[in-house]
This record gives sequence, structure tokens and C-alpha cells, in this order.
Amino acid sequence: MEESGWDPRDISREAEEIRRKARARKDAFNAARARAAGKNQDEIREIYTAELRARGLNADGGPRTDADVAWIAGNPLPMLLLEGKGLVRIGKGLRDFVKLVRQGADDLDASGQEQPGQEQPADPEQ
Repeated sequence: MEESGWDPRDISREAEEIRRKARARKDAFNAARARAAGKNQDEIREIYTAELRARGLNADGGPRTDADVAWIAGNPLPMLLLEGKGLVRIGKGLRDFVKLVRQGADDLDASGQEQPGQEQPADPEQ
């Protein structure tokens, strides 16, 4: 696989970076939540974005940051909606994947070739 310019260690490094960012975001969320008592949503946003920046994360805003701020302020609905949309995207991706697999199997059936894992022995007496 390394001949193709693809190194499996790249996936491991990318996965570790994703885990690091997720931990840092969670730590920023918890730190902001601990400091949020008595603050309005704008003040919570300032606290949260400062916590994100302190951990080297993107603090430019966006739907995830808005949902986190709302959650810290006591409104979980935006986060639930955002996560629900993500689950819908995953479901659609799985549906598309199944369609591809089925189409590939149908194409193999139409070509008369054996599908992988369904090879028949050359001599039935064996």
C-alpha cells in the first residue's frame, strides 16, 4: 500500500488528531460551563470561544459552537437538532453505500462471474 503513496499510519495519526481535538473541545465546554453561572448567552459565548482558543481550536463560530453555547446556557435543543441532522446524513450515506454494494453484486451476476467468497471447487469429487 505504501507503493501507492498511501501510508496506513496516516489514518492512525489523523484519528489521534481527531481524538485530541474532541478531548480539547470537551475540556473547553466543561470549563466554560463551570464559569457560566449567572452569565448571559453573549458572555458565555465569549468565555467558550476563549476556552477554545486557549486549546488551539477553531473559535470562529458556526453551528456547533452556537449549539454548544446554547447547551451551556441551558438549552439543549440546538445540539439535539444538530446531532439529529448528523444522524440523518449518516443514514443517507449508509443507504448510498448499500446501493453501491448491491449494484456491484448485480453487475457481477449479470457478467456471469463468480462473486468473491462463492468460488466452487474445480472438481466436485474433492
